[in-house]
Amino acid sequence: MYLDKLKKSKKIVKDMVINLAGTGISLVVLQLVVYPLVAKMVDSNTYGEMQSAISMVYLIGGTLGGALSTSRLLREYDYNEKNIVADFNFLNILNTIIICIIAPIVFAAYLNKTDMVYILMLTLITVLNCAVNYYSVGFRLKLDYNAILVQKIINCVGYLAGFGLFCLIRRWEIIFITSFLLDTLYCIFKTTLIHEPYGKSGLLYQTVKDYGSLVAARFTSSALTYFDKLILYPLLGGEAVSIYFAANVFGKLVLMAIEPITNVVLSYLSKVKTVTGKIWKVAVPIALITCVAMYFVCLAISGPVLRFLYPQWSEAAMKLIPISTLSLAVSAFINIIYPFTLKAMASYNQILINVTGLATYVISVLALYSGYGLMGCCIAMLISYVVKLISIVILTIWRHQ
Repeated sequence: MYLDKLKKSKKIVKDMVINLAGTGISLVVLQLVVYPLVAKMVDSNTYGEMQSAISMVYLIGGTLGGALSTSRLLREYDYNEKNIVADFNFLNILNTIIICIIAPIVFAAYLNKTDMVYILMLTLITVLNCAVNYYSVGFRLKLDYNAILVQKIINCVGYLAGFGLFCLIRRWEIIFITSFLLDTLYCIFKTTLIHEPYGKSGLLYQTVKDYGSLVAARFTSSALTYFDKLILYPLLGGEAVSIYFAANVFGKLVLMAIEPITNVVLSYLSKVKTVTGKIWKVAVPIALITCVAMYFVCLAISGPVLRFLYPQWSEAAMKLIPISTLSLAVSAFINIIYPFTLKAMASYNQILINVTGLATYVISVLALYSGYGLMGCCIAMLISYVVKLISIVILTIWRHQ
């Protein structure tokens, strides 16, 4: 019994390390190689617009594809119990149709652009982002993190190949189209998800209900993650987004690196029905220690990294780092305990928490940006994450003591 538990613990740690390595490779290539090189080849406004547009891509495509992926993980136990394979390909097609309808309208209105080629390329990126978010769940269902590592390497090759094409045609969209396309094709060929039936089962109603709640919860959660760049673009312009992005580059990198850890945890939690109080007592201290360490590491390293990667914006960005990094540390804590909250609370509570955090951010940023500029936006983000964390503690952790 003890040996079985030890072997399982070792496998969980091994999967986390493999998943973290894969995500780390992808983040290093995109955040520390491709983005800085692009920043040197375009002006500040164009770079800021790119960051805002990609944030919108992740908000739409990542929300729909990620929510379907999470729904699959959370519902897999019930489908396996009844020996049913259905519903999810139907929902995946529905996602694609929704994106093709709403994305062109959203991008045209938000960016105030009439260039249809540009709008259609952004829509294609969104469709591919949604697809890879869902199809990659095939690896997590099998707990095959070696395949996920290969997927991330292919993702990196796509970024580099896309950057090569960008140097030739000077359209930054091709970087993401190339990477997401290769990523999606690998997931399709290496998993069996696309070959599953496209029909509907008796479990569809409950799955759609859960999926709808997850979309709402993930949208409001992702909105808080991406709203900084999304709201800064219309308020302060592309150059402000560029400076803000530079100030957050290392903290965001660490925050994104935590995501594979949460994915592994969620994959293993898909095998159990409930999260016990004992699990909370282990998870919370580990999350807290990780995030405190992350904050001080980021403070120490952000300056030199910023001056090396984005020297053109480093002076303005350095003033923002202490507050922006603190808000990212709080966000990282929330992200680490997120898989446990999914199992421990009703979906409507997740939505309530995310809406509270988002509303706090919007109100705070509108109140602070005119008087404090970018610093006001950083303070608003910190306030919103603290409010969100307090909401989680009240609605989840205290109930399991």
